[in-house]
Amino acid sequence: MYETVLREATNSEDLQLWLNGPTLLRLWAGLVLPPQVRLAWEAKHPVLAEARRAAA
Repeated sequence: MYETVLREATNSEDLQLWLNGPTLLRLWAGLVLPPQVRLAWEAKHPVLAEARRAAA
């Protein structure tokens, strides 16, 4: 579900409704996302990039 929301959400209200920060952080490294989506999120939220590096 997180993969779909991250790819398909059209506004910030959708993101706030469907995503939970701690859950997103826990799942981040394993999510299958288009590279541009992953890079955009990691640029805005560096903690996500750190979580992905830590999981590698």
